[in-house]
Amino acid sequence: PRPCPACLSRNAALPVAFLDTLAARAQLCGVHTVMCLKKLPQDHIPRRTWKNVDYVVASPRALETMIRKANWPAEAVRDPALLCGMFPALRGVLVVRSTTDLLVSDGRAQRRLPLGDCAVVHVRGVCTVAAAALVVALSEERGLFDAARFAHAAVRFYVSHAGTRAAMPLRREMEWQG
Repeated sequence: PRPCPACLSRNAALPVAFLDTLAARAQLCGVHTVMCLKKLPQDHIPRRTWKNVDYVVASPRALETMIRKANWPAEAVRDPALLCGMFPALRGVLVVRSTTDLLVSDGRAQRRLPLGDCAVVHVRGVCTVAAAALVVALSEERGLFDAARFAHAAVRFYVSHAGTRAAMPLRREMEWQG
């Protein structure tokens, strides 16, 4: 059997020096990285950090903050392919637009995955759920758009789940969501 590719999720709110160390070590080991932009550090994230980021999961609000802090193009909120052009290491961007939809781009193509008519119970933590599901799917050697569909299913489950346990779906619950 082929070894499963490793994938690491990083929270952009971590100190930049720590992010850089994580990225350098991940690159040495051939590990893909997913940067989750839900909360941002006080300072902007330097360009050297972006050289080792393979995928980004972000909310429009986080992107708007990065547009202000780092002078990114304002259109990046609607067209995440621009980020792939700015940072050549980026293989894909997933924008989580609250309970509306997910927008995914690999720099060449872009797809909108609507969340549809699911009854929204819970919205806090949606970017984290999307990033975690993307990491799982990428580790299973799925392509970006297939991995995004998996993240989409996880987000749909998460936002519509009511109950006493954490709303992040278990792997077996995702099998039938496919």
